[in-house]
Amino acid sequence: MSGSFVNALLAKATSPLWSSRYRKAGELSAARTVPFAGEGNGNTAVVPAERPAALPEGVTHILLRQEVAEELDGGPLQELTERLGTLVRENSGSVLVLSGTEEGVSRLHQRLALAGISEVSLKDDDRGGGLFRSLVSWQNQRLPAKFLCVEKPVRLARACWLGETLGLEPFFLPSESGGAAGLAAEARRIRELQEEREAFAMDFLQRMFHI
Repeated sequence: MSGSFVNALLAKATSPLWSSRYRKAGELSAARTVPFAGEGNGNTAVVPAERPAALPEGVTHILLRQEVAEELDGGPLQELTERLGTLVRENSGSVLVLSGTEEGVSRLHQRLALAGISEVSLKDDDRGGGLFRSLVSWQNQRLPAKFLCVEKPVRLARACWLGETLGLEPFFLPSESGGAAGLAAEARRIRELQEEREAFAMDFLQRMFHI
């Protein structure tokens, strides 16, 4: 039997366990999410609505993965760039860590610098890439355990769970403020959610059973 087939069987067999972890991680990530546009979410641990450019208390570092930026284009990427620029400018001493491949991080660094973000506030990490790899690299560099992670909304639960298993305390800024309307967009959202649940199951199995 192929490895992917065996993994699928294991994922199904352990579904009650990882589904529970997935749900709890989703609840925790929601509580730690900084609203993209600054609207209130009822969580006093995160910034109040009147201060949309504030970072969560005690947070100085922000993680932006190359993959997250590349998933956006046009207006959404410009919107995220402007939001990050505001966060860095209005929070003295904050650091925006760019994680991915050497070439990808270099392109992202250049884009953000051209957008007006100070070079002093940018830190490159070319040992990152996928979500887990970037978090491991963060841990290996001994960067602050409490930080703000920019991530696609559908991946927040997995990012939260992986961060917690590594001894980190990530807060979250969704990479997008909203989604497109229509049947095609809804079908894509459902497909992405299913793919993300499968990815969470695989991460869970690998971390728990070292497969």
